[in-house]
Amino acid sequence: MRLRELPPPTRALMRSMLTSPEAAEVMSGYLRERAETLAQAMTDEHAELRAALVVSSIMGVTIARHFLDLPALEHADRDDVAAIVDTWTSFASGES
Repeated sequence: MRLRELPPPTRALMRSMLTSPEAAEVMSGYLRERAETLAQAMTDEHAELRAALVVSSIMGVTIARHFLDLPALEHADRDDVAAIVDTWTSFASGES
């Protein structure tokens, strides 16, 4: 999903989150909510940490793709991305 185009309001929020305390607060709340929701679906003692790591990774991919124009992400094949992200999903669910 994060490899597709971002809606203009999301792009503007992300662009300003590092320079505007208000935008940072909105983004922080959004990420916290995503991590909490993901953690609730996990059952182990490290659920909150694992969820925060997954959400942070997704945020990093989004920034690298949409703002830093990392070529490998810009031209990534969806099937290749899905296969790699599948390993993240296994990590998030506690599978090895």
